[in-house]
Amino acid sequence: MTPNKQLRVKLFEAVRDIPYYLGEEGKNASCGAKAKLLSKLLEAIGLRCRLVYCYFTWAETNIPKEIVNRAPQAKASHVLLKVYVPENKKWVFVDPTWDSGLKTHFKISQWDGVSNTTIAVPTKRFYYLKDEKGQEISCQKFQVRNFDPQKGYTKVLNRWFDKIRK
Repeated sequence: MTPNKQLRVKLFEAVRDIPYYLGEEGKNASCGAKAKLLSKLLEAIGLRCRLVYCYFTWAETNIPKEIVNRAPQAKASHVLLKVYVPENKKWVFVDPTWDSGLKTHFKISQWDGVSNTTIAVPTKRFYYLKDEKGQEISCQKFQVRNFDPQKGYTKVLNRWFDKIRK
């Protein structure tokens, strides 16, 4: 592994292992927040990054049904990165969503610095984030949105993450 690859992996692991929290005030370490942070770090060492998103349903995750039933909507969006790997001359998916403490319930992504990681949620199609004019949104201009304005679901979900985190 070259030093640049080693640094990529260290940066990925540092962001991945920030405890995941969905949009709670002062604790937003959601998929979008973590992808944005990782893009900033990877861009600082010279890599190109693009934000992509996909849709999934909460029921397709390993979150208990009694918690999923409290979600404000069944379908949600998930944000991750595509990173250009110059050695391979290709874009790869990089998803730092689930932290290692959640390994009993979720597949935790590993990154070797050059290949695709596991995607945190089941999905089939990806989209690039675009503004109202159809222009792709840069990673740093991306705004993390509040998924649950009433906070009921996020509080219950985040308490469950704390409970299972090892």
